[in-house]
Amino acid sequence: MDSLFYSLRTKLITSVGLVLILILASFSHRDMKTHERFFLEEARKKARDVTDTVMKSIEYPMLDGEMEYVQAILERVNALKDLRVISLCNSDGVIRYSGNPERIGKIVSSKSSLEALRTHTLTKGLE
Repeated sequence: MDSLFYSLRTKLITSVGLVLILILASFSHRDMKTHERFFLEEARKKARDVTDTVMKSIEYPMLDGEMEYVQAILERVNALKDLRVISLCNSDGVIRYSGNPERIGKIVSSKSSLEALRTHTLTKGLE
C-alpha cells in the first residue's frame, strides 16, 4: 500500500488532476465575473429605461402645473416590484412629491442624492 503513494503513476494522476481543477476553477471564476457584469449592465439599462419613462410621463403635467397628476403617476410607478422609492425634491433636499406619500416633507437621506443636488449632476449611486 505504501508503494502506491510513492509510484510515479499516482503522482502524475494527482498532479494532472490538480492542474485540471485549477484550470476549471479559473475559467469558472472568469465566467461568473462575465455573467455578473452582463447582469449588472442589464439592470442599469432597465433602470435607465424606467427613469426615462417616468421623466417622460411627468414632463407635461409638471409643465402644466398639474402636480396632483405627477403625484398620482409617482404613486403608480412606486408600485413596481423592482423599485424601492421614487421622489421629487427641491434644491434643499426636501421631498415635494413621492411614490410613498409618507415621505413628503422629509429631507432626502441618501448621500448620493444630496451630492447630486449640491453639484446639479448625476452622481454614482443614482443610476
